[in-house]
Amino acid sequence: MFYYRVAIKGLPVEFHSERKVKRGMNKKTDKIESTEDRFKPRRKPYDSVFTKLFSDPKNQLLLYKELHPEDADVKEEDIENATLESILMNRVYNDLGFMVKERAVFLVEAQSAWCANMPLRTLIYLAETYKNYVSRTSQNYYSSKAVKIPKPEIYMLYTGNEPHEEEELSMADIFFGGDSSVVDVKVMVLYGDDGNTILSQYVRFTSIFKKNVETYGRTQEAVLRTIAECLQQGVLSTFLEETK
Repeated sequence: MFYYRVAIKGLPVEFHSERKVKRGMNKKTDKIESTEDRFKPRRKPYDSVFTKLFSDPKNQLLLYKELHPEDADVKEEDIENATLESILMNRVYNDLGFMVKERAVFLVEAQSAWCANMPLRTLIYLAETYKNYVSRTSQNYYSSKAVKIPKPEIYMLYTGNEPHEEEELSMADIFFGGDSSVVDVKVMVLYGDDGNTILSQYVRFTSIFKKNVETYGRTQEAVLRTIAECLQQGVLSTFLEETK
């Protein structure tokens, strides 16, 4: 068994191949005869889609306006990417981070399974984001004067099958019995079930993919059919067309 990455319609998806091998007696004439070659997505394609979709400043702006429709004056050039990328194996990384006019920082995590630990995870992401910001702006958090940092807003987009109605996850409530005297991180929960927004289209994309996986398994066929259905239904169609 071996692993590799391919791009299906421009979407990065990892597959593994399982091959039954028959070898000859002479090493110089050994041949690999593939009697079975299965391709299966190694990770959920919609994880890659979320990251790729919102790496585009245009879509970050759409997301911001979905979260803050009252702020109509914000433009694409006001958005700055702040996603933590895993360049080294032990590097902290998250799904999405961006800043708006350096006055607010947004962290968004996409979850197909419910995660009660999200406040703790995002606290780690937020600390790393602030560390990078302070360094980039040549500030010193060891000085006696308070540094200037953007206000945080933290979200979890939940796309799982298990029903949940929570609007917020609080670190104080989950880990410290609601003790407000300790550190607290509040994560607002999004379900993407409101209208035809970019988040609701992403949630619809995950739903279509899950349906195809139930029918075709975790195969290339399931991925290709998902993309075809989304284009037909106008789900993330602009994004999918651009990544062809």
